[in-house]
Amino acid sequence: MISRRQLLAGGSAFLVHAAAAPGLQAKPASDVVEPLEISARPLEHFSKLNPTQRRFGRLEYRGGLLLASEHKSFGGLSDLVMSRDGRRALMISDEGHWISAEIVYDGMRPAGLRSARIGPLRSSKDRNSSASATATLKP
Repeated sequence: MISRRQLLAGGSAFLVHAAAAPGLQAKPASDVVEPLEISARPLEHFSKLNPTQRRFGRLEYRGGLLLASEHKSFGGLSDLVMSRDGRRALMISDEGHWISAEIVYDGMRPAGLRSARIGPLRSSKDRNSSASATATLKP
């Protein structure tokens, strides 16, 4: 028969191991949504071969931005969605992060980004996911 002391010792050992289990530990910093400092340099033309070309079929090139950041999770941007009013952007990185920001304009041309934030993509099970995830953009 197990004594009360043995039962308490075993229970204490279980609690120590359970507390050290990965699912019960505090989330790492990469799970946190953070402000993001982004520098942006305007790209005046789209085509290097013909810098004066502004029309590409039915599309008109208004400008682009070369983005950079010191943040360890920034880069490899593979998707961009803009709000209908053109004031906000949502970007998805190849490393499993989303980035949202307000777009700053100089007239009709994009000039930079402000109020940027970065956070991890989440799957439907609320885990980090660089594979399938859904992100939404609210204007």
